[in-house]
Amino acid sequence: AASLQRPIALYIALPTVHEPLEAPLSNTFTPPSTMTNRRALFAAMTKATDDMVRTLLKHLDLTTTIFCYASDNGGASLPPNAGSNYPLRGFKGYLFEGGIRTHAFITASGLIPPSQ
Repeated sequence: AASLQRPIALYIALPTVHEPLEAPLSNTFTPPSTMTNRRALFAAMTKATDDMVRTLLKHLDLTTTIFCYASDNGGASLPPNAGSNYPLRGFKGYLFEGGIRTHAFITASGLIPPSQ
């Protein structure tokens, strides 16, 4: 890849863990036998998202990049949905922690010393 000479802002919305529940055919996730089909499909979609983020990170120059990853809301956990916010109370659309707390991370490994 060509080296960028100036900073850029890149926004990517990954709608992969969302209705309708569909996982890529190339997905290599093997669910445990105790998982329901909907839950296994949801887990496969989550793995596909992880794979996309991993691929994106491989192509970024992390010595000059601030990378932020976040979701927009908690999972939809009422039947027939496959999400789970356990042990948090609530789910998507509610103001309880299960509806608003999400996974997120920020990395700026080349720009901020590890001690900060």
